[in-house]
Amino acid sequence: MALLALPLAASPQEPPTPLTPSPALSGCTGLVRIPSAEVLPYGQYALGVNALSREYRPYLRGGDTVAHFVTVGVFPRVEVSAVFTNHDGRLGAQHYEDLGTGVGGWNIDRMLSVQAVLLPQTAARPVSVAAGWQDIAGTGAFRTRYLVATHRRPTYGLHLGVGDGILGPVFAGVDAQATPQIRAMLEYDGAHANLGVEARLGHFRVTPVLSGLKSLGGGITYCQSL
Repeated sequence: MALLALPLAASPQEPPTPLTPSPALSGCTGLVRIPSAEVLPYGQYALGVNALSREYRPYLRGGDTVAHFVTVGVFPRVEVSAVFTNHDGRLGAQHYEDLGTGVGGWNIDRMLSVQAVLLPQTAARPVSVAAGWQDIAGTGAFRTRYLVATHRRPTYGLHLGVGDGILGPVFAGVDAQATPQIRAMLEYDGAHANLGVEARLGHFRVTPVLSGLKSLGGGITYCQSL
């Protein structure tokens, strides 16, 4: 019995299970603002709300913003996001008496986004590659088209991409799994460095962020399977 126990005692400790992907503040899977070459699992959805100051998510009206999004893994390796951004920095949507203001009298911007993993990471290919298009249908205030590569390990991920519009021309980031429930994120979105921490509490994910390493923002996301 002692001889049988020796191999068990000498066996290496199992690495921690990597965290499943989470939406960035844009609604697309990623870090703080930049996307990663990952998507929500097929059949999973995420509902989120987050706030950023006007400097880090500028809109046509120039106010602080609150984004509300729903993201769904509609196919294996493909997700779609719908985002409603209140450009008065308030929850929900408010209607103006003057129908000539904003978008049809409402103080929200509406946009549709899609992200797809073109090449998954394998033992022979150490990176995954994804392409995305944010703000396909909308005012174009938050539009970007991008290509991003991710190298994922059990406790960290490395990300590098190119894009236009609000991202890039080059963006990069790293995320690290501090505990089974905590993920730290550091990124450069092409204009600012951003820092974030994601805490997982059951199906909820709370994400405080420092945009530009100085402006406090963040949000909360609920993730569940259909």
